[in-house]
Amino acid sequence: MLSSKQIFQVDPIEMKHLAKGAHTKDLAEISLQNETVLVSCSGTIGRVQIVPAYMDGWTASQDATRVFAANSNNPGFIYAWLASDYGQRLLTRHTYGAVVVHIDREMIASVPVPLPDEATRDAIGNLVQEANGLRDKAWRKERWAIAQVESAITKGHAP
Repeated sequence: MLSSKQIFQVDPIEMKHLAKGAHTKDLAEISLQNETVLVSCSGTIGRVQIVPAYMDGWTASQDATRVFAANSNNPGFIYAWLASDYGQRLLTRHTYGAVVVHIDREMIASVPVPLPDEATRDAIGNLVQEANGLRDKAWRKERWAIAQVESAITKGHAP
């Protein structure tokens, strides 16, 4: 289970694990889906991430609010807008809390999103999706390389 800090790490460390069977009924709600936009909503608020394919099916805590693109909107465009300076100011404008600041899903849902024509939204969003795909590819190659080195060490052969 990823914390709101770990969703920004390419290869998260110190992850917490769910007890087998304890959250079966909640898995649909807490599981991450490829290209879902996440917004940190507690502590460091308003940080935005788009879920890469390798995190599909992983879980995240309630401190990472999921934002789904409605209808045929491009999730990459939603990510780009919320991560922009304007989006950040709109996300963080209604924070509450004295020691640990928060925003809630209603506050996130109230953030206006500009809707240029679909071609413009896709031109922006597709670049984000391409970058997200490259992040996934890099992570998978790194995992493969680590496995190769670990295998060589286990067999007693230095690479």
